[in-house]
Amino acid sequence: MKYLIIVPVLLFNFSALSQTKFEISNYPLENEYKTISRDSAELLFKQIKESKTFEFDYTRGGCDYRAHAVYLLLKKQGIPSFKIWNFAASKIWNYSIQFKIPDIDFNQHNLLLTAKDRINLSTESSYYSECGDNVIKSTIYWGYHVAPILLVKNEDKIDTLVVDPAMFNNLVKPKTWLKAQLQEKSNSYYTYLDGGLISFQTSSINTLTGLFYDDEYSIKQKKIEESLSKGKVFVEYYENEIKPLEIELNKYPKDTDSPEAKSLACEIANRKNIVFNELVVMLPIEYKNKFNKYVKEATQYLFEN
Repeated sequence: MKYLIIVPVLLFNFSALSQTKFEISNYPLENEYKTISRDSAELLFKQIKESKTFEFDYTRGGCDYRAHAVYLLLKKQGIPSFKIWNFAASKIWNYSIQFKIPDIDFNQHNLLLTAKDRINLSTESSYYSECGDNVIKSTIYWGYHVAPILLVKNEDKIDTLVVDPAMFNNLVKPKTWLKAQLQEKSNSYYTYLDGGLISFQTSSINTLTGLFYDDEYSIKQKKIEESLSKGKVFVEYYENEIKPLEIELNKYPKDTDSPEAKSLACEIANRKNIVFNELVVMLPIEYKNKFNKYVKEATQYLFEN
């Protein structure tokens, strides 16, 4: 565990459509970050993207553990990597409390990061109007996002490139990665930290304290493998058990009063909520068994080979 202090004065910037870089006080990078060739970097990206251990279509959560799994795989190959962390405005500093700035509600979505959902968990359509109040939005909102960074030798220059198959199908520059998470009239705050740091602490108002953690606890508790396996099993559950029902539901007119359509819609909504809330315990037994199998496979892949 490492104690890192954020310097608040470096963070006070509330401009629209921008990212502000900040530093962690007195924090030295602990490795010599080797450069690799562009071809090697692209091959690594392809291997990670196509690895059966990862499921990048489950974009709603688990970015910290996915990023750390990639870090561990790169480390095995002798490639020290670091990470880029991007924090929504509400995670960095609660302006409305500290500075009494009017008309700023930090629960509003425009103060969060955003991403596209790769599987359709939305229950915003009229089909689901009678299926309870817990509406799942089609847009994903994040308080933060993180991904590994590679230094890539490109002829006579060195490119800093982000490895994030959950958002892109290729390596991208940090500027592109950051911009993709912004929505209209929003901003974010980013920093670069050593790859060994896996998570961070928040205060009682859910903002950063400046305390980051290494991976000792997460590895001991199998948090990394469990997170990766949740992504895999939830996408499989969606493809096999939810998507076919959605296809059937879409055959009904959207304004239908059919009891069959309403019942089907609510069954779909219930199943989507299992995925949305990451409730492995609510999955059918065959998927629970798959989850346990995937955890074992991920453990072997990350730590035993």
